[in-house]
Amino acid sequence: MEQVKTDLHAFVIRREEMLKIDFIYEVTDRIRNKMVGTCEVLIKRITHNNGQQLTGILFKKHGKESPLIYLDKYYDQYVDGRMSMVEIVDEIMRIQGEGGVQELIDIGGLADYEAVQSKIRLKLVNYEANKARLEGMPHVPFLDLAIMFYVEIDSNSQRILTAAVEHHHLEMWGIGKERIYNDALYNMRACCPVRIKSVMSVIKEVEEENDGNLDLIISEEDISHEQGFWIMTTKLGIQGASTLVHGDGLKKFAQINRDNIVILPSSIHEVMLIPQMLANGNYEYLSHMVEEVNRDEVLREDRLSNSIYLYNRNEDSITIAYRGPEL
Repeated sequence: MEQVKTDLHAFVIRREEMLKIDFIYEVTDRIRNKMVGTCEVLIKRITHNNGQQLTGILFKKHGKESPLIYLDKYYDQYVDGRMSMVEIVDEIMRIQGEGGVQELIDIGGLADYEAVQSKIRLKLVNYEANKARLEGMPHVPFLDLAIMFYVEIDSNSQRILTAAVEHHHLEMWGIGKERIYNDALYNMRACCPVRIKSVMSVIKEVEEENDGNLDLIISEEDISHEQGFWIMTTKLGIQGASTLVHGDGLKKFAQINRDNIVILPSSIHEVMLIPQMLANGNYEYLSHMVEEVNRDEVLREDRLSNSIYLYNRNEDSITIAYRGPEL
C-alpha cells in the first residue's frame, strides 16, 4: 500500500509538470506568432537561488537579448483562474513592448572587464542549498553562507537585469577571485549604502540622506529611543543581506547600542538585528522562529538561512551563535 501511495504521488507530480510544460509551449507559440519577422522568442530554464528551477522566455535580435520574463507565476495564476491564456499573452506582449526591441541588452558587452567593472556586485546565498550551483562560480565562503558575484547589466525603476559571474568569466577577463571581490565591495559601498530602521517604522521611508561620504543611512537618535528588532538592508531594499560583508552598518549599530548584535537572516534582501542583551541568549528559540517564517512566509528563492549569527563589537567579527537546520 505504501508503494502505491508513493507511485500515485509521483504520478501526480509528473502530471503537474507535463501540464506546466504544455502551458509554457502554448504561451511561447502564441507569442512567436505575434512576433514573426521581428525577433526570436526563446524558452530558457535557469536554476535560481536555493536550487529553485524557473522557466521564462526572452526576445533576441542581432545578438541582443531582453530580460527574462518568468512564466512560473503566470502558470499559477492560470491554474487558479486569475488570468486567462489571452490575458497572459497580452501582458507579456505589453512588457516586451515597453522595453522595445531597440532596447534589448547587448550581452556580448560582458567580454570587456573595463566596461563591466563598475557594475560588479555581490550577494549572500546559503552555501549548502546552492552547493552544486556554486561549483561553477567564483565564490567566497562566509560562515554557513557564500558570497557570489554578478553583473548588473541594466536597471530602471521597473526591473534589474543581472548575469551571474561564472569561472569562465574570470578566465575571459584575466582576473582572479580577489580582484573581483575587492571590486564588488567597492561598488556595493558606492551604490548600495546600508539602511537600518526599526521594525516599528518599517513602513516609513527614511527621508534624510547622508552627505555622500558615509555608506550608512541611520539615525542615532532613533536607535537610542527604540528597543527591539531592527532591519538592516540596502538603500534600495535589494540583496540587503550583503550588508553583512560591506559597509559599517553593524559596527556603528553596535557602537550606538554599546552591545554585541544578534543577527536573524530574514531573507537574502534583509537581516534583522537585536542587541544581545535583549536576545537574552535565546538563540535556539530565535532559530525556530526564523525557520517558521522561512517556511510559511518567505519564497524559497529568497531564503537565506535558519541560523542565528552574532556580531562581536570588540572583535568586529561575525560568528554563528546557533546553527539552524538546512533550508
